[in-house]
Amino acid sequence: MRCVIFVLLALVTFYVGGIYRDNAIMTLFACEVIVFFVMLILAEIMKFGIKCYFKENRIFISKGKSYKTALCFENKGFLPVFKFTFKYRYFYKNKKENKAIKLSSAVNKKSRAYPKAAVTGQYCGIMHMNVYGVRVFDYAGIFKLRCRCKAENEILVFPQEKKISFAFLSDALKGNTDMGENEGTKGGGNSQEIHQLKPYEWGEPVKNIHWNLFAKTDEIYCKEYSDTENSNIIIYLDLKNRDTDDLKMTDGFYEICQALMLGVLDSFGSCEICFISGDKICSRNFTDREELKDIMTELYYAGKTEKYSSNLFSGDKNVITLNCDLELFLNGKKIYSYSAENYGEEILNKKIAI
Repeated sequence: MRCVIFVLLALVTFYVGGIYRDNAIMTLFACEVIVFFVMLILAEIMKFGIKCYFKENRIFISKGKSYKTALCFENKGFLPVFKFTFKYRYFYKNKKENKAIKLSSAVNKKSRAYPKAAVTGQYCGIMHMNVYGVRVFDYAGIFKLRCRCKAENEILVFPQEKKISFAFLSDALKGNTDMGENEGTKGGGNSQEIHQLKPYEWGEPVKNIHWNLFAKTDEIYCKEYSDTENSNIIIYLDLKNRDTDDLKMTDGFYEICQALMLGVLDSFGSCEICFISGDKICSRNFTDREELKDIMTELYYAGKTEKYSSNLFSGDKNVITLNCDLELFLNGKKIYSYSAENYGEEILNKKIAI
């Protein structure tokens, strides 16, 4: 618009100078022509010096939280840029969930500028962010020329921390265990769990005596242990019918998946996470919250599979299966089905009895 106004002003100057044959006005017109072409050349020079990229290789945010990521605009030219504008958008796959947002900034010669761009994750999963439409203004503001620089980055959106609560009456997972006693979940790093109780025999370690039960019944029982590996809980994530275009169902799957892992970790101390990516079976031991981000990241990048399903672990015990229809199974038996509209409340309020 400024360019059009400047051209019209120059034409008016030329017209008036020609009518009145005024040398001063014609000189003014000549200066306007010189300024026009000088600004055009400067803008052309500046647009080739601007480079754009993301300061962070990958961005991690929590669902529903706003985050300001730093973009880096580098001026490799020898002229300072007093003003440039750019647009950015963030979206899931081909679904543009956010409109283009326009910002302006400046960068000196041979230096960098770090304007902030705000993003918000609406769904869990991989979100993409694009920077495009970069334009450089000349010093007079007459021209704004498009730069040949773009930047793309991935934003990994993780669920907010929730956990599924489990009832502690599980013969399927803990054998004939006295409820409430789980040595593997207590401090000290004990790698064993109580397998069963048996009458005390002379010579057995006193530390194995179940003192709480002795206080109630006046009978002496010992705790018999088994290795955690023999009673390990397996969480199998069935990705067979995953539809990444259905953002609502996929979001629910990721939310329930993380809540399931945190619930098992809090209740039983550890678990094994299994899922299939393409033709590859992925298995990870989950013993610490610090590993959660890595497991969820690997799950986000898992490829689609049609070859296997949840019956892969049908011969194993202690298998909790979550499929993409938001259904929860224990050893092949369905124990709960989450609703796609209200899974967040169900995670917090529904205790799973296993």
